[in-house]
This record gives sequence, C-alpha cells and structure tokens, in this order.
Amino acid sequence: MSEDLAPAPSGADVASAVPTIAAGRWQLWATASSHRRVLAAGLTVGFFTAGVQACSLLKEMVVAGHFGAGDKLDAFFIAFLLPSFGINVLGSSLNSALLPAYVGARERDGVVAAHAMLAGVTGRTLALLAGLSVVLAVAFPALLPLMASSFSPAKLHLTTTLFYLLLPSLICSALAAVWSGVLNAHDAFGVAAMAPAVVPIAIIVAVLSLGAGADIHAVAAGVTAGALLQCAILARALVGHGVSLRPRWGAMTADIREVYRQYAPAMGGAILASSSPLIDQSMAAMLGSGSVATFNYGTKLVSAVLGVGMVAVGTAVLPQFSRLAANGEWLVLREAFRRYTLLMLLLLIPLTIAIIALSEPLVRLVFERGAFGPDDTRRVAFIQQLLALQLPFFLVGILVVRLISAVRRNDLLMWGAATNVTLNVVFNLLLMKRLGVAGIALSTTLVYVIAATGMGIVLWRHLGRLQRNAADA
Repeated sequence: MSEDLAPAPSGADVASAVPTIAAGRWQLWATASSHRRVLAAGLTVGFFTAGVQACSLLKEMVVAGHFGAGDKLDAFFIAFLLPSFGINVLGSSLNSALLPAYVGARERDGVVAAHAMLAGVTGRTLALLAGLSVVLAVAFPALLPLMASSFSPAKLHLTTTLFYLLLPSLICSALAAVWSGVLNAHDAFGVAAMAPAVVPIAIIVAVLSLGAGADIHAVAAGVTAGALLQCAILARALVGHGVSLRPRWGAMTADIREVYRQYAPAMGGAILASSSPLIDQSMAAMLGSGSVATFNYGTKLVSAVLGVGMVAVGTAVLPQFSRLAANGEWLVLREAFRRYTLLMLLLLIPLTIAIIALSEPLVRLVFERGAFGPDDTRRVAFIQQLLALQLPFFLVGILVVRLISAVRRNDLLMWGAATNVTLNVVFNLLLMKRLGVAGIALSTTLVYVIAATGMGIVLWRHLGRLQRNAADA
C-alpha cells in the first residue's frame, strides 16, 4: 500500500518563504557575537537613516528651487536656531544620560523598575521643556537683534513670525529624542531610525501643496507638523514594546537621581556644544544678505553623511558600551573602542576625498534649479569642501562621546565643549576676515579635528586607568 505524498510546494510558497529564511539567517549571523550585534545594529540604523537623509536632501532640493539663497531662508535659519538649540540641549543630552541608566536599571532590577524610572524622568522632562518654551517665547524679541545684527526691520519681523511657528517643535523633537533612545535600548533600531523621515516629508508636502505661491511660512509649519507626527510614531512603537508613556512626577528615586547626576554635566556640555552652530550662523548673519543660507546649504550634503554615520555609530555602540561598562569589562571595552575607531577611519578617509573631489558637481545636481543659480553653486561647493574635511574626526568624536556617556564621565563633555566653543569663536574671527562665510566652515572643521584628537587621547588613558584599577582590586 503506497503512502500519500505531500504536495510539492508551489512557486508562490517558495517566494513567500525567502524573506523569512533570509531574516532568520541574518538573525543568526547578527547574534553570533557582541561585535556582530553592534555591526548589525549599525547597518540597520545606517540603512534607515540613509533613507531619512535622502528625504532630507529631497526637501532641500524643493526648498532651494523655491527660495534660493536669499533673505527668506536667512530668516528661517535664524528663527530655528533657538528651538534647535533647545532640542539638542534637553533632548539629545538627556538621551545620553538616560540610556546607560535605563539599561543598568533593567539589567539590575528588572523591566518594571526601568519603566518606573522612565516615567519619572519623562514627567520632569516635560515640565522642563514647557518652562524653556515659555522663557524662549518671552526672551526672543530681545535676543533676535543679537543673533541677526545686519537684518532689516522687515527681515526681523519675518524671523519673529517664523520663530513662533517653530517653537512647538521644541517639545515634540526633544521628547522624540528621548523616546528614540528607549526604543534603541529595546533593540528596536529600525523604528527609531525611520521616524525622523516624517519631518522632511511634511515640509515637502507643505511647500509643494502651495505650488509657485509657497511662502517660507510653509516650511516652518511643515517642521512643527512633522515633529508632532514623529512623536506619534515613536509613541505607538513604545506602547507596542510594553512601555508606558504616562509621565509621573513621583519620588526622586536613586535611579532618577543617577540620570540627573549624569544629565547635569551632559547638559552643560550640550549647551556649549550646541552654541557653536548658533555662534556660526549669528556670525554669518554679519556678512550680508544670503550668507546664512549659503552657509547652511554648504552643510547639507556633509550633514547627510554625518547624520547617517552619527546615528548609526552612536545608536549601535552606546547600548554595547553601556553593558560592558556596567559589568566592568574594561579591557574588552578598550579593545572595542580601538577596533571601531580604526574601522571608521578606513571607511571615512576615502569617502572624504571623494566628496571634496566631486563637491561642485554634487551641489549642482542637488541644488541648482529655480532660484538657486551657478554663482550659488560655486560658493556652496567651496564651503562644502572645507566642511567635508571634518568627516573622519566628527564621527570618531561621536564614538568618543558615546564611550564617555557609557563610563559615566559626562563632566568631560562639559570641559571639552567649553574648549570647543572658545576655539570656534577665535577661529571664526580670524578666518572670516580672510575667507568670509567659508572661513566659518574652515573654523568648524579645525575645531572637530582638535576636539576628537584631544578627547580621544584623554578617554583612552582613562580606560587604561580603569583597567589597571580593576586588575589591582
């Protein structure tokens, strides 16, 4: 008696099984070692962040075609200086302080304790963001003449209107930075990396929906709407991972105290570090009409590369560095730092050379259309070449910053940032006299070269001391 034979799988069944098999093999490869986990996380985040940066560049193309490099964009960039400053200070620096403490609490006391700490930190952060928003809203009319000393009265009025349209994005974007860090702690790298794409998409929709009659106010409205949508996406993802979003004030527990003990110097460092873009653009505003816009265009392509690298590297290594530091594995941590630094230099030096060599064709391809002409292309390309020189140093610096956060020495960030701001002002004053707005770009690069080298040496020696102390204990 013959047995019934199972039917052969159809072509459709085989095709549908391929993604599952591929995902399974990727998971096996990615979890085989700690270094592979970091590499896999970096590749995942880098892939999605590249998509975000592609959306951002598309947004820049749309904005350049509509507004060129003139007064309207000067006003927008100056209006966004203080909200973006607040986002970096309160959002990004809190993320650096929160993630090691969150991972440590979860490893030591369990998920419930980590979530309770997050709720307490979120409640206090919302109060801080609301207070900062009120302070900025009241102080902006007095601060604006200092940031835009050469603006005409009409240009100052436009800048003020744009500022109040952009101000709500401060709370949304800073909260999104914190929530992204929590998602990364749960290895949900993809969602956190993809969510920022909604901001440039919202700007594109706002500008294109108005066609030729689009005004610069549409760009500001797109920023705020996109930041709100980004928060909604991240909130849904966190709820899916079982994380409660309800903020609480509650008691100041030991875990929350540890977050703010690290947050205070990190915030001090972030205030100083975030002062550099504010200083650069305020000094560019002294150089005449279109200087702020030209400088910002020069940063866009370099920032796209930096954005992919910064998010991929910073997101991937901080949980790994935090785990190694929490367990006192100083030798492994030091070796990981050395290995990742060498790998990044090998990848970034050829990329830097290519960007410098192709700078003008790249600017022409991305920006030269509509109101953005050939003269704008030449000026922006030169600024871009000078800024591209910072690429290897900036991203190695991100690795250094993440390691400083992991070993909970955020006081080093404050002292390093103070030095950077001082150097930035001095170099700006010296170089802008000779090169104009391009001198500000060269100043930025010199600061990152000095900062990454100096902080890297200090941190390497600190890890060596930790390793020796552990061996003697």
